[in-house]
Amino acid sequence: MDTGRVWDGLVAKHGEVKGFLGGASDNYWASGRATWNNVILSHLLPLGSPTMLEWGAGSGRITKAALETLPEGSTYYAYEPSAAGRELWEKNLAGADAVMLDETALQSLPANLTHIFCFFVMHHMDYDALWDFFGYVNEHLAPGGILLFDYIPITTTIGARFLARKDRSEWPSYIWHPAQIRWMLNLRAPRLTRREMLCDRARWLEVWQRSE
Repeated sequence: MDTGRVWDGLVAKHGEVKGFLGGASDNYWASGRATWNNVILSHLLPLGSPTMLEWGAGSGRITKAALETLPEGSTYYAYEPSAAGRELWEKNLAGADAVMLDETALQSLPANLTHIFCFFVMHHMDYDALWDFFGYVNEHLAPGGILLFDYIPITTTIGARFLARKDRSEWPSYIWHPAQIRWMLNLRAPRLTRREMLCDRARWLEVWQRSE
């Protein structure tokens, strides 16, 4: 599936209403800060001077929160496959100390990333997109580096309900079984080992680390 097309469609349909543009409500940005501070950041320490990649940066909600807390000397890359998404990110993060990547720039990054994370994205990624993502992680994550991602598992009531929703038919949702994720990562990123898995009724968080 073309995740760029998904973003383009979401922007075209929801725009100002869903807060994807610069005039987003305080609650929209606050949710990004809460996710970063309470969920992501606690699993990325010790950071030192990290070189980080955010996969599927969208409007910059997580990026904005990350840049408020990262130590000096950090390098922050954001990848967004959609041209519309990149435009929104650049509008919302004008002047930010971060680099937005397109597909070409993404592939030319060196294999020294200390952290790669992917949040609120995997339900937009089909099998091929997820296969490519995990392969990229395997090649670009530095020894000892951390992969952090969340997804909506089909094993939960929320996941089954989400999958059945008809209002998302224009942009299909991909709800994964944890065994599928583990199988795919073991094949595509054999250098990684799962370190932690946290679950709630809606989303699962997994933390994987590359061997030294």
